[in-house]
Amino acid sequence: QVSTDTTNSTNSTDTNTLLPQEKEQKEQTSWEYGVGLMTVLMPYFWPDAGTDGAFINRTRSTLTWGMVIASKCCSIISPLYIAAATNDLVAGDWGDCLKNVMTYSALRFLSSFFKELQSIIYLKVKQQASIQLAETIFSHLHSLSLTWHLNKKMGNVIRSMDRGTSAANQLVTYMFLY
Repeated sequence: QVSTDTTNSTNSTDTNTLLPQEKEQKEQTSWEYGVGLMTVLMPYFWPDAGTDGAFINRTRSTLTWGMVIASKCCSIISPLYIAAATNDLVAGDWGDCLKNVMTYSALRFLSSFFKELQSIIYLKVKQQASIQLAETIFSHLHSLSLTWHLNKKMGNVIRSMDRGTSAANQLVTYMFLY
């Protein structure tokens, strides 16, 4: 019984010492996975080239972020003005109440305006990214051997690639714009 207890305590000690190492390995794997995912998705939000050039597309990406920030700021600040308008209404100050309601309305309009503007600006970046990724996929498929093409069902492969491309596009849109 003594040797069994010693073995169990040794195993539990080894398990306790392995848990931080396993946790560190898991964190490294998650970090590496995140970096790999961002590397794969980077052409969707930071395209290298296109008909307009990399600088213009990257400027559009940066402007898109500016529109996101402006839209969020307007959305956050606007309730403060409706609260002030309510307080002015209770106090009987009709002039300040009207100013605050107008400011609230303008901020709500600007919030929607910036949201739509961000979609318009990002549209060209999204198109260029789709073109760039389609060319990469196309050249990769043509670089594969004839044996690979004869053994695979190309319809299924192309359908899977289209679904993956659209899924990546939606993922980046939600991450980048929302």
